[in-house]
Amino acid sequence: MILKPNCECCDRDLPAELPGAVVCSFECTFCAACAESLLGYCCPNCEGELRPRPRRPAVSLEQHPASAERVVKAHRCSDYLESAEVLRTATGTLHGSLLRPKNRPKAWALLISGSGPADRNSNQSGMNNNCLRYLALGLAARGVATLRYDKRGVAMSAAAGPSESSLTFDVFIEDAKDWLAALRLRATGPVSIVGHSEGAQIATRVAEKLSVASVVNLCGAGRPLHDILLAQLKDKLPVELYQKAEEVIAYLHELSLHEDHRKAKSKLLQRFSHSPLKAPNVPPELQAIFRPTIFPFYVSRMRERPDHELETLKCPVMLVSGSADVQVSESDFDRLCAAKPDARQLRLEGMNHVLKQVGDDTQLQDSSYFDKALPVDARLTSALAEFLTAR
Repeated sequence: MILKPNCECCDRDLPAELPGAVVCSFECTFCAACAESLLGYCCPNCEGELRPRPRRPAVSLEQHPASAERVVKAHRCSDYLESAEVLRTATGTLHGSLLRPKNRPKAWALLISGSGPADRNSNQSGMNNNCLRYLALGLAARGVATLRYDKRGVAMSAAAGPSESSLTFDVFIEDAKDWLAALRLRATGPVSIVGHSEGAQIATRVAEKLSVASVVNLCGAGRPLHDILLAQLKDKLPVELYQKAEEVIAYLHELSLHEDHRKAKSKLLQRFSHSPLKAPNVPPELQAIFRPTIFPFYVSRMRERPDHELETLKCPVMLVSGSADVQVSESDFDRLCAAKPDARQLRLEGMNHVLKQVGDDTQLQDSSYFDKALPVDARLTSALAEFLTAR
């Protein structure tokens, strides 16, 4: 290896015998700080992934010295601006980030993260993969300005979070509407919405009510939540616990039907002899996912029918999924495609749910949820930018 002496972005010294340097397959060299915060571990020269550079022992450097030629270029890290954004609501202040090119953006988009306590970068406690930050960096490099935000009750928006029992799916839809209105005040053109995972359904619901340039459904489910929960838990729980989970899900689903004023009785409930409106006992082993304080969210979420709502959208739609996604199946993608046959459809081979290229590598699949040093799939970034700028 050439072992270049500095970072191409910030010109920081990168001694060959020390850690802290990352390289692409062509040995373009950057410091780890620039790779994470500015480049999303994607080389700005070749769009290849940036990986840690091997260290050369000091004893070997005597016979095989590192290069002394410094390379500094005006990369995309100097071509965009990032600013903190705040959204004041009746129950507290929400926080986000606007990332935009220095030149006039070609397009504008609101990025909505997925399920759970996800921050603006799609990170959660113990699961820091930065996938939405890296997506925003890649889009900025291609002329697309994006606004992403910490969900209510999470990270810098923690103080705006009410009690868990007060958080319903509708609360998150209203927050997204307010962020969209805030972005429109900044934007110099029409605004699109890109929703990831559960955020894809939020994007759909917002676009049902408000005019947007387009909607991107990124790894969104096509089934109702009760079907998803049953499928996800079936192979993870012992038979007895799974039966208890079925009872809880059936109870919550029936509540969703009653609160939604639907007359049809769920087929799911016909397996059980007890009254569906009598709250079942939740065993300690299931309290983490079925604690009573989260029931209102589940009930509101179970009313959603992603394929039905998607079908109603009048704006251009792009549907994206990855063949290595272990959370959302190919049948979900097919269901959404059937509901919206005129949508731009993209299925990326080897991409997983957190937008990383993992192929069929099980170990890489697992580590990608926690590894900030893996870039998002470059094919995704390019395809999204092309779709968004075509509006």
